[in-house]
Amino acid sequence: MTRSAAFNRTLLLSPLMLRQSLPVLGDVGAFATKLASGRPVTISAIGSSNVVRGGCHEWQNAKCSRDARYTARATDDYTYRGWLLQAFDAMNRTWPHGKHRLVNAGRMASSPGWYAGCSDKFVPRESDLVIIGFSDVCFNWQQASYSDDRFMRSFEDIIRTLSTRRPIPTILLFNFFKFVNWKCTLGGGLCRFWETCEAKLEELAHYYGASVVTTRNAFYHMRRTDRMHFTRWTQDRGGHFDLSTGDKYAAEMVYNFMVQAILEPTSTQTDIRGDRLPPAALYDRHDCSESACAAAVYSCYDFEEADRLPLLVTNVSGWSWEEYETSRHSGERKPKPGYVSPATANSTLVLHSRMRGAAFLSISYTRGTAFGNAHLGCVPPCACKPTVIGSEVHARDSTQTLVQSPLHALVGPDAHDCLVILRVHEGDAFKLNGFRTAPSEARDTPMKEVLLRPPAVNVHATEAPYKV
Repeated sequence: MTRSAAFNRTLLLSPLMLRQSLPVLGDVGAFATKLASGRPVTISAIGSSNVVRGGCHEWQNAKCSRDARYTARATDDYTYRGWLLQAFDAMNRTWPHGKHRLVNAGRMASSPGWYAGCSDKFVPRESDLVIIGFSDVCFNWQQASYSDDRFMRSFEDIIRTLSTRRPIPTILLFNFFKFVNWKCTLGGGLCRFWETCEAKLEELAHYYGASVVTTRNAFYHMRRTDRMHFTRWTQDRGGHFDLSTGDKYAAEMVYNFMVQAILEPTSTQTDIRGDRLPPAALYDRHDCSESACAAAVYSCYDFEEADRLPLLVTNVSGWSWEEYETSRHSGERKPKPGYVSPATANSTLVLHSRMRGAAFLSISYTRGTAFGNAHLGCVPPCACKPTVIGSEVHARDSTQTLVQSPLHALVGPDAHDCLVILRVHEGDAFKLNGFRTAPSEARDTPMKEVLLRPPAVNVHATEAPYKV
């Protein structure tokens, strides 16, 4: 094995495995040029739990304070740090600058749908490299009415939105391959090489000039050996990187991407993205209106910061605040902040939408076997079509998802902010993780026409509106 000055240790991955881990090297010219020239770069990351495990610096107080295992502090001995922090440290040793910056906006069990319309909230405009990691929750979307096409549409929305920025950031898809999953068909739930969303994500990368780092290509055949078997560097039977070996594998793969980006001859940088987006999206948008799908107009609210809660929730009865969830598979306490309604009693919660007139609203909630239905309605003088939101799904993992495409239509007077009520009946349970809103072009459209729009997928009309 090779001694690495960047990591101040011996590399764990061979040159061949590092080469296999990078199947697509896209348009990296802008990031590589800036890094090689000695200027500071900003790296941002969005994604689900494996991205959260990448760690963050202490200035991201709300996120980092929840789990010190992933956090960088001055007193750390660097033995246990998230993989993003390790890759960032290696970059700083190779191309040092005191103003290099890492922003980790990952959320446990999140889906790309939540980020699709909220890029400006989670990804700073000055980002030079954006790392996106959702492949480990792709299976969660292949359930009931949630197809992998919806997953891919949301994923593509993120890439298209980021690609409208000037300058265009370099985009790196970080794909964690789940070797074991309840949907897979080999013995013990072992996944075949072609299962999950790897192929479609690589297709997106080629189309938009993004890069791809993947654990599948590097480790799939190594599962047959004892030393590199996935159970030796993952937790939850292949669901997450562990914090002793897997984190080092991930860091080495990301750092290798940076090295290869620098080594790529400038003359071969084609910049296929050019000055504009490809004229057509790969995945059709037949199920949402132009106004509902316009990512630039969304206002996004989540419960990552406790001091914002009073501004969002105006009335709570029977719901409780929950900062952590304990995994029923591993026993690990995971940071998943949100409001929870237990199945033991009726409960109500009122959200302040901060929207007036005609608007759209969608909510982020947790899906899983432990959850049921929530009834959504509006508080007069605002009106909306009462709906039932189903959060039960027969899956091994729980995943935050977003009711979208189309969104819930709200109509109210211009003088009053609309209040939205969530009611959960005894016998069901529900967890709210956040919501987002967008103004509607239907402001001058008769209320009846707005309210009669078809409800979202997996959402059904109720018989009567609710009152607080």
